[in-house]
Amino acid sequence: MLINDNLEDVTFFNWSTEFDATVLIDDCVYPNRYNISLSFLPKSTDVKLQNNSFDRLKYLFGTLCENSVIINPQSNLQSVFFRMPINKILIPGNPYDQLLCYVLYHKMIAISGKYLHIGHLSVDSKLGDSVQYSVDDKTVNNIKLPKEDWISPVIPQPWWNRNDTATFDQVLGEKEFWGGTSTWRDLGYGSDAPKKKFNPTILDGGRD
Repeated sequence: MLINDNLEDVTFFNWSTEFDATVLIDDCVYPNRYNISLSFLPKSTDVKLQNNSFDRLKYLFGTLCENSVIINPQSNLQSVFFRMPINKILIPGNPYDQLLCYVLYHKMIAISGKYLHIGHLSVDSKLGDSVQYSVDDKTVNNIKLPKEDWISPVIPQPWWNRNDTATFDQVLGEKEFWGGTSTWRDLGYGSDAPKKKFNPTILDGGRD
């Protein structure tokens, strides 16, 4: 099913997952588990593009967020963790669930929004007493995120607004910045990537 002009009359595909992460608050670290639920609709009739876009979402949560350290750039320990070869999520404020939800929602749109309409994202966690925070296209502007120059003028826009595999921003050289360990094409999720042998299809069945 593709989107039409009236999204209230369509049924979204729903997907849930979870990931473990460490939250860095002040000078303390806290292990945490996050529950994720999201919904989407295909924008394209091309099954390969649908699946590549969905695979990007799965990679975001299952690989990039899994076992990550969630950091505020103002933390005194940021430089310590940035020297470690670990997954990192850099967010523009204290790493509370609501802000994390908004940041990840923006990243979902950046990496998959061309071929998938993202309906909503909901996040809750153990440290957050399982209080669920949600964001969609009607509430996305409730929290204003930095759009440029939030770390350095070298970085044209924050990682959550870029179509790459980065979950943090770091200047690497005079005109170079971190864009992730791999490209989407390297991972087989690029729009021009060769078709994979097994290419699962988003079907109309199995939806809530």
